[in-house]
Amino acid sequence: MATPLTQSLQSEFDAINSEYNDHFAGQNRATRELAKLDSLVSRIKSVLARIDAIPAMARGAELDSLRSDIEEQRKLFEAERPQIERAKKLGPVLERFAPLATAANATFARYARHFAGQSRDTRDLDLLDDMIDELTRTEREMGEVISRTPSDDFRNDRKIVQDNLEMYKGEREQIVKTQTSGSPEARAERLASLANNQFENYRQHFAGQNRLTRRPQLLQRMIKSLERAQSQMREVDKSQHGADFNKGNIDIVEQNLAMYRAELAEIRKVKETNSLDDLAGNLGDSANQLFAQYRENFAGKNRTTVDLALLGRICDQLYEIFRQMRDIDRTKKVEMNTKNLEIVTDQLALFGREFDEIVKARQAAGLPASTSGATGGGDASALREQLLAVCAARGVIIPADQRAALANRDATAIQDLLNYVRRTGAWPA
Repeated sequence: MATPLTQSLQSEFDAINSEYNDHFAGQNRATRELAKLDSLVSRIKSVLARIDAIPAMARGAELDSLRSDIEEQRKLFEAERPQIERAKKLGPVLERFAPLATAANATFARYARHFAGQSRDTRDLDLLDDMIDELTRTEREMGEVISRTPSDDFRNDRKIVQDNLEMYKGEREQIVKTQTSGSPEARAERLASLANNQFENYRQHFAGQNRLTRRPQLLQRMIKSLERAQSQMREVDKSQHGADFNKGNIDIVEQNLAMYRAELAEIRKVKETNSLDDLAGNLGDSANQLFAQYRENFAGKNRTTVDLALLGRICDQLYEIFRQMRDIDRTKKVEMNTKNLEIVTDQLALFGREFDEIVKARQAAGLPASTSGATGGGDASALREQLLAVCAARGVIIPADQRAALANRDATAIQDLLNYVRRTGAWPA
């Protein structure tokens, strides 16, 4: 058990690390304050000095281990200073390149959340296509900057983007092979799962949301995914060997497509009747709501018990706001939007790092990274994920209104639904 002194020094070290993560990790070095970094270095050296003042024989294993961790961070902090100095020296050149590196990192984080180590059976091809398009544009724009201002660092960053782009394209080919293979029954179940994923996306990104802050291109992408799934469902149906539930699924997809197309038209109407200033203000409000949700559910919480799936949804929703703020910034310089874009970019990077840290903490504790913890619903949350998985595996499509209502059902009600689906292979009428 850690001594009070060790606990105190650990808490101080954690606070220093937290400040570093907030202000420096993953940030645009050209905009970082050297005085702030110098202050963190001074504080971390102070902690080291207090440990070194204790005779080595009296420290114990835990304090020695803590000292080793602190020393590594001191080296990292001090190595960061010349990098910041260089970034400030490059000035405007780096200012043009840094947003491209930020956009690439955001795409890498999305890929890690949605594709890395996950079943190809249920991956969203159109989401991957969006990532490929994003990286293709980023790689091209990086090349334009490099052609005007050659830099080895910039070339290295561009090479990382190129390597990931090739990996994504290769993964896409493998996903297509997986999703077009198997018996008619297996394909029907897979298509039902893919459709359910789009229904869940709609619930997360559009149901009950401010239409002005919704990105039409995202809903268009979801419609495209459902249209392809429906077309393949019809092919399975024509084979005369498809599962009985497939016909009903075709109808459910058609109903949702009609609703989504109507919603897309309404979103476009709202967009047309509001200015960029209005959009910027509303996007800022939506971002603040996500920041508050993060603080409530993750700030200062035990990483082994928080709901990782919830953080993934917050990251995805904040990314959508980032995309729209970035589009505004490329079209017109709106002072409020420019400031908000910087804040959202910083927070998106912070949330992404926290996502990675939670995965590491859960793995270290021998826990599955994908399991929802006590925060955000406890047993009800875990049962809900189980219900969605069973529905996907059995080709049971959940009506959109029922799917949205699941978020408000308690554990007993969800367990009853789970039992019903397992018993009948259908969703209750």
